Amino acid sequence: MKIPDKFKDMQARVFQDKVVEHFLPVSLSGTLGTPTSRPADAPSGRYQVNVMLVTDDLKAQEWGLTINRDAVMTASFPPPVEEGHFIRYNRQFYRVAGVQPFDAYSLYLLKAVDV
Repeated sequence: MKIPDKFKDMQARVFQDKVVEHFLPVSLSGTLGTPTSRPADAPSGRYQVNVMLVTDDLKAQEWGLTINRDAVMTASFPPPVEEGHFIRYNRQFYRVAGVQPFDAYSLYLLKAVDV
């Protein structure tokens, strides 16, 4: 179904009131030589979205997230954020664990990481 941009604009104005910073991943080798990544030193962009801490146990299990630690982010007009990239919101870094596009918005699953 094609959702009109006018609807998406209104949705964004009402719900997407939080600013997040987007960080590209930097490849590293772990202590045993395992490939890993960390956020770049500087953000590659800032986007206005909706961010919600996961508080529902059923949703957390469905998405493989942890209650009161991980989060979800929604955007009517999807920013150039992909799985494996990093988001910083409220001084907490999150790794994008999944992206689920829907007709009216995109949902991003965010796993909290310690950097």
